[in-house]
Amino acid sequence: MIDFVEERTREDRFTNLEKVIDDKLQLELIPYGSDNFSTKGFTPEILQPHIDRVLEVIGAYPRKYVLFCGRIFEEIFRQHIVDRHEIKLVKNDGTATKNTAKFSNLRFDYRGQVIHAGLAYTFAMMGIPMSAYGRMCRE
Repeated sequence: MIDFVEERTREDRFTNLEKVIDDKLQLELIPYGSDNFSTKGFTPEILQPHIDRVLEVIGAYPRKYVLFCGRIFEEIFRQHIVDRHEIKLVKNDGTATKNTAKFSNLRFDYRGQVIHAGLAYTFAMMGIPMSAYGRMCRE
């Protein structure tokens, strides 16, 4: 969704990094990054007040696309899933990935407004071809 330049030089890489920071709105459910941070105990009921605030921010302005990243959102948004997609991605060497990539379409009826979104279960995971996964999510 971001208009990246083809990366031929180090400067192109920095241009794309700048676009990632400046051309998207990113909200973190839990603004804490750690491989061993446990989400155990974060039930939909406990998170509901925060989810309401996030949906209020999302609904405050027309969005081209809304994407939630991470499998924790499956439980939180289970009742909002309208379609599920699972495919094997093709790695750079032409072989299929061992695991299936998952993506779901979401629909929220929030304060009289319909918000369409996507749920990328495995976005930003190492070991999967991210460009192929991004194309699947977009389609």
